Amino acid sequence: MTATELKNHPIVARLAQVQSSLGLKDIPFAKQLRLGIHGANWGKILAGTYDGSFSKVIAKLEVALEAYDNPGSGETEEGIVILRHVREAIDAMKIARAAEDEHRLVVMAGLRGSGKSRAMSLVAHQFPGWQMEALPSWSGGYLNFLNKFAAGVGVARHLSAGDAETAILDSLTTNPRPIYIDEFNYFSPAGINFLKAVLNKTGCPIMVSTIPHFLSRMASDTRTAQESAQLLRRAVAIIHIPAVTEREVIQIQRALFPDLDIAGTAAGEIAKSANRHSRLDSVVAILRDADSAADIPTSILRHERGSKVTLKPGED
Repeated sequence: MTATELKNHPIVARLAQVQSSLGLKDIPFAKQLRLGIHGANWGKILAGTYDGSFSKVIAKLEVALEAYDNPGSGETEEGIVILRHVREAIDAMKIARAAEDEHRLVVMAGLRGSGKSRAMSLVAHQFPGWQMEALPSWSGGYLNFLNKFAAGVGVARHLSAGDAETAILDSLTTNPRPIYIDEFNYFSPAGINFLKAVLNKTGCPIMVSTIPHFLSRMASDTRTAQESAQLLRRAVAIIHIPAVTEREVIQIQRALFPDLDIAGTAAGEIAKSANRHSRLDSVVAILRDADSAADIPTSILRHERGSKVTLKPGED
């Protein structure tokens, strides 16, 4: 086999079609489909310049394509479909709970409607602990933040920041349960720094969810760059929830709407619409609205017309 023959191999051609439908560049695509090779090498395959072992790379690509084309029956728990990022979140929390040092942080980043909160709620169901949802007010004064955090972990309010910090850390040291924080993007620089103290001084694993832009802002803002870098070094996993794929649409359909029995083409169209709007929320809305598999195109149109907000690439 030559590099040109590899480029034109049916498996490569099918994966290239999937990549085109997802609109992903080589490196994100290789990561999302778990090709087993670096995205740069995937790019070389497409360009006909790959010079590695053809038989080994075809075997890896075949496994990845088989996993993509055969999503299974759609496993659910607590009404939540076990998609890849959900499984990754569960596995990451298992690792965080077993850690013997400060590396007990799990971060989930995804756009609106991508399933962050649902995934976190399932992890919290499996590993019960303190659950809290940060609010815009949490980014204000530090004492206000500490008292909000204290309430979330069952600790009384205090009149000074020092007393609040001590009370929270003492309580969590005595009872080191998992802590789940939704809307982490409302944390101030001081709040981010306090999470480091929780990880350093208690045995609590922490899972937070946020939007991708917040992670980028944390790293670039001079007020938070150093603190955020130190915090994220304590992470056992940073899970970026990717664009919706055909595979995930089919998993959701089989799990929640088994009577529809949609084909791959319809799943691809649903995924495209979902990625323009509200991600997994859009998938469920479109499938719920369809009377039959034949009604999917009309359901997509109804969803498109009824969506007041359209996400552009990179928006959050």
